[in-house]
Amino acid sequence: MNQSVVKRENNEVTIRVELDSKEFAEGLNYSYTKNKSRYGIPGFRKGKAPRGVMERYYGEGIFFEDAANRLVSEKYPAALDALELSPSSKPEIEIESIGEKEGLVFTAIFAVTPEFEIGDYKALEIEAIDRNVSDEKVNQRIEEEREKNGRITVAERAAKNGDIVNIDFEGRVDGEIFEGGSMKAHDLKLGSGSFIPGFEDQLVGHVAGEDVSVSVRFPDDYRAEHLAGKDAVFACKINEVKELVLPELNDEFVKDVSEFDTLDEYKKFIREELEKEVAKSSEELKRQRVFAAAAALMTEELPERMIETELDSMIEHFSNQLKRQGLSAEQYFEFMGGEDSIRNDMRKDAVQKIKQDLVFEKIRIKENFEITDEDKEKEYARMADMYKMSVDTVRSFYEGQQRALAEQIQFEKVVKLLLDGAVEK
Repeated sequence: MNQSVVKRENNEVTIRVELDSKEFAEGLNYSYTKNKSRYGIPGFRKGKAPRGVMERYYGEGIFFEDAANRLVSEKYPAALDALELSPSSKPEIEIESIGEKEGLVFTAIFAVTPEFEIGDYKALEIEAIDRNVSDEKVNQRIEEEREKNGRITVAERAAKNGDIVNIDFEGRVDGEIFEGGSMKAHDLKLGSGSFIPGFEDQLVGHVAGEDVSVSVRFPDDYRAEHLAGKDAVFACKINEVKELVLPELNDEFVKDVSEFDTLDEYKKFIREELEKEVAKSSEELKRQRVFAAAAALMTEELPERMIETELDSMIEHFSNQLKRQGLSAEQYFEFMGGEDSIRNDMRKDAVQKIKQDLVFEKIRIKENFEITDEDKEKEYARMADMYKMSVDTVRSFYEGQQRALAEQIQFEKVVKLLLDGAVEK
């Protein structure tokens, strides 16, 4: 096998790999052995005809594709090792020539990681995080609890914001009923913003029994592309107007919904709970902002192939999540405007993740943190807690993967270094 770099430009590399006729013949023999049982030849039991007979009967190239696929998957990594190259994207493989006499020649185009330098990463500046729990937030949480304990009653009056209207509706675009635009006996809370902008406003002021024509325009960025930017008319029938009657806010209410006796005690409890929530959420928010600030340290342009490879991984991960929930990824993508639309939405996150990973790796190598036995035990415990398994099981899993364990521990040390040094402004 001969391999060479034929082009290197803008963090993209093209290599050529040449296999002689002997190497290609080995691939053909492998393919013949693997696939011969699939082919029947008159006069021979299925799978028993010699390779040459099969090739004369079905065509010389019958085993070429399978042989080429095997040889490429085997020789491409070997060529990378020989050339000391580390791709950062999936390769684009092209067969230049193939035949029993000339052998196999293929090229592979792939991205490599751009060279870059990072500045001061030990004092990253991030936007200040508001950890204050205001009286307004406390009162809002109490109002939510009142709403949970409220009673829904029929209102013998015109609908207003905050009411729940039970409606039948049928939507039309260009005079035609469209899929998903009709429903019977649907409860809609006015002012919730759950329907198309302008829809709920046009039901305000109407009473039960009224027929109301609602005219709206679908947003230009509406997820169903066939409706985006289209004018629609909904024929609505108001079946019922209902209102939520809230319990009076006093000590009796507090006794009903909590273990406390007075409103003051309840407010103090709510404030303490909110402070715990804010502490937890602000910790995660700080982490997100520090990660984004770290990613911003890399200002070089990323190769498009590198971004597309990350997007492939994100789409695959997301599709698997949908399948675990019993949903069809294909149908979801179609409903959301197609896979290209999803990929476009994910692009910014993909770029940030790539840059973040590259910056973290550079810091990890530069800092070269020492790994102690205590560090390992802490990581075993962390992983055991995360995956709900015993520490011994985790320790056993990492027995033969000490390098991966060390890199994971160093990654956590990088995170701690950045978080501890971050400056809120």
